[in-house]
Amino acid sequence: MDFSKVRQVVVRFLLRHFQRFPRRHYGVIIEVINEIMGIIFDAQVCKYHILSNDQDHILFFLQTVGITTGLNCGVQLASIYLSEMDAAFSDALSADLYAYKRFVDDILVVSTADITRMLALFETHGDGLQVTHDEEEDSRLTHFLDLLIDIRESSLKLSTYRKPLNMYDYVPGNSAHPVHTKQALIRTEMVRLLRTNSDADSFNFHRDFFLGKLKARGHDVLQARAIADEYPFSSRCCILDKSKK
Repeated sequence: MDFSKVRQVVVRFLLRHFQRFPRRHYGVIIEVINEIMGIIFDAQVCKYHILSNDQDHILFFLQTVGITTGLNCGVQLASIYLSEMDAAFSDALSADLYAYKRFVDDILVVSTADITRMLALFETHGDGLQVTHDEEEDSRLTHFLDLLIDIRESSLKLSTYRKPLNMYDYVPGNSAHPVHTKQALIRTEMVRLLRTNSDADSFNFHRDFFLGKLKARGHDVLQARAIADEYPFSSRCCILDKSKK
């Protein structure tokens, strides 16, 4: 990725923003942000530890491609940089597009357009971006982030998607973490399962799967189940109610 092009896209993004929401001296603000981006891009140093003859040698390299993993502004810069691609794609397929969602580099498209045409539209955006898809995947059954979307039976069914290489390396039951930390792990996962499963059978399956993984990590299954029981499938409508966030 060419950093100069990233800076150009961000500047255009800020210009559009201040045209909608004018404020005094916005040109100076944009220039300062542009200079800060230059500092960030010019100062990304990667640190490597290399063991040789039982000695630890530290090497430093200047990263010139992409943004360093973990950089706080990385996700925001990526979203701004790809926002023009989002707009161009949506405009080109406006007649055939039902939904377009993107989170950083994961894209979900619901469209009647041919996949070849969609990939070609992404490629025309250029700048070294490469959008791929799984050719063996059924277009009626796909996953987006942690959501498995199934429309094979002419109806929408949602369930939790779990990556095949997930280690489920949860905090051990005998760790020194506070009790509320271990309880929060269970509560958070139960809320996620309520959000990502559209029917009770799927929810119960993933609930039992999760409790089994906790047992394998040494958690008290009875206590974990008692907390999980506080989140029955019947409470899903309340969890999905945005007004109660």
